Amino acid sequence: MSTFNNIEKELILKALANRRANSQGEFNKKHLIELEKIECELKFEYSHLTPKNKSILIGCLRETYIYPNKYILNLSEYQLTFMRDELLSTLSELDVVMNLLNGLLKKSESKYHLFAESLNKIDRILNSQRILYSTTTDGKIYKAGILLDRENGITFELDGWSEPTNFEIGKLHPQYFQNNGTTSEIRTLLTNYSLNHELTEMQKSFGKILERVSG
Repeated sequence: MSTFNNIEKELILKALANRRANSQGEFNKKHLIELEKIECELKFEYSHLTPKNKSILIGCLRETYIYPNKYILNLSEYQLTFMRDELLSTLSELDVVMNLLNGLLKKSESKYHLFAESLNKIDRILNSQRILYSTTTDGKIYKAGILLDRENGITFELDGWSEPTNFEIGKLHPQYFQNNGTTSEIRTLLTNYSLNHELTEMQKSFGKILERVSG
């Protein structure tokens, strides 16, 4: 037995309509009947979906929302940092769909990771008030950290030659860094260092993140 709110029902009906539009013809009559059964169940407060109903509904939801948005689903948290505003409504819709799918899938099947967790993490990063960093004698920032609360934050090893992917929150000890500063101060240090040195991809990426941080 399943319960669906109005937003979920609306998304389900759209997915069923999409499948119906692509299932015309004599061969698909039985399938169209199954779609009608699912649609009828949505009219009740509690929907009694058979395993077959669930399997069909999973396929419909994936066809309408998951497969066309593969690019978005494969974005890293670093990439989402710069695209979240333009994608926010799509991400919210996908979260509703993925939450639906997680409830329909068998316990043994892999579940979808919701964007809400990543967006919350990104918001914490962009609202951070304390940036930590360490430098070499020639002014190179080789390690940095964004403190999210008293004990936790994200460490960036800036010697890497590839951009970051997902942000790992962990214990962050200020005493392990030489300095702390504002975003503008650290960006100035990176800019000055770049006048005579090539910045690594991680240094460039960290600089871009700092451009978005409010602190």
